[in-house]
Amino acid sequence: MLRLHHIFLVNLVALLFVILTAILGVSYYYIKTIDIESLKGYLPKNLALVETLVQDKKTLFEIDALIQKIKEDTGIRVTIIDENGTVLAETDKNPKEMVNHANRPEIMQAMREGKGEIVRYSTTTNKNYIYCAKTIELNGQKQFLRIAYPTNIMENYLYSIWFKIAVVFMVAAIIGTIFSYKVNKKIQSQISQVTDYLAAIEAKNFKAEIKPAFAAEFFSIARMLKILALKLEKKERQKRKYTAKLKLKNKQTTEIIEAISHEFKNPVSAIMGYTETLINDPDIDRKISEKFLEKVYKNSQTISSMIDRLSLSLKLENNSLSPNFEEFFILDAVEEAKSQLAYKYAKREITIYGEPTTVYADKTMIKLVIVNLMENALKYSDENVIVNIIDDSDENSVKLEVKDFGLGIPERELENITQKFYRLSKNSWDNSLGLGLALVSYILRLHSSELIIESKMAVGSVFGFKIAKKA
Repeated sequence: MLRLHHIFLVNLVALLFVILTAILGVSYYYIKTIDIESLKGYLPKNLALVETLVQDKKTLFEIDALIQKIKEDTGIRVTIIDENGTVLAETDKNPKEMVNHANRPEIMQAMREGKGEIVRYSTTTNKNYIYCAKTIELNGQKQFLRIAYPTNIMENYLYSIWFKIAVVFMVAAIIGTIFSYKVNKKIQSQISQVTDYLAAIEAKNFKAEIKPAFAAEFFSIARMLKILALKLEKKERQKRKYTAKLKLKNKQTTEIIEAISHEFKNPVSAIMGYTETLINDPDIDRKISEKFLEKVYKNSQTISSMIDRLSLSLKLENNSLSPNFEEFFILDAVEEAKSQLAYKYAKREITIYGEPTTVYADKTMIKLVIVNLMENALKYSDENVIVNIIDDSDENSVKLEVKDFGLGIPERELENITQKFYRLSKNSWDNSLGLGLALVSYILRLHSSELIIESKMAVGSVFGFKIAKKA
């Protein structure tokens, strides 16, 4: 039969071991899972940024210098591969020494879908990476841009945490050993209470009670166990809450990736179709070829607009948008926005009422606001759209309103529609990144203005804002 202080010591060590094992297991799962998911959300943004930087370079030498600089500054591995799988540029190894990459999973996926993503082991560098690749057009040729980030960084971080936890466990075990020898036989009933209380906590009954009758040591133990129970209860609530948030974030990320892929797929497919026809039939009628080239040009403009929108969205995410104020006619910005949407909504009519009043603002940003409001009105209604430009001389400002005759917006959803990634419950993504009205609201705040929304169910909606004239 073990002595009392031995029993106490065994129970204490067992409890600490259970807690340590649970912490190690949970920390391994969550740190690794969360970091990988975080990197998966982080890499596409960097891929878009790297693509923008690479597009500015004309020669392979310039591109190689650029990606080496990216590797030096961020630690991100960058690879450029032609459509046959030949490595053209690589940050971690001489491209001439690398085998053909056409059979790499992320490249094969990018060939099929325009974008590929995978976590796998690299035989080139003998490390595990998170890969993200996409199809790009570089200097008029189809190529693949791939970036990768090593996973061993999070593993080293995890081992560091484990070591600290092990040290804490050892210190706790030593203190428990010293304290256990001071326990005597007169407090066996108190030990029984403690073991019962521990069993209740293990069963997640955090409301269980422990009432020590005497001995200051047991009062301390009771207090510490209650604190532990509160912390575990709080951790349990946080765990459930965080799991729900993580699931929502994963769902949003998936929808955004699908939206981006879908939004880029149509104009790219159109460009490829028209150019393939022109290449395969050099004797095609000149009027037809001019028509095809015009469609290629318009689809290229569409892609350029999408890239600009993504770039602005990234700046919105980083709070780095800065307006460039100038004087311009607000009517000109409205007409340009209308022309930009004319090809996509060829069968719809946008009617503009107002005078060419001069305003003082960032024309590019305000045009983006108008395009977003017009496109929302066109998407969510079947009737014509009306744009009113109202000169308010008393307030030295101009009010612009975009009116549609759609289904309207439920009152309960009005306060949410300007949030990032929010969409109305009855609407699909409809090729939208879910950032339009969030970006609109952000731009208007930069101009000391705000989005004004009026909507009635089965009648329609009016989206408007005021912009200042030059004082």
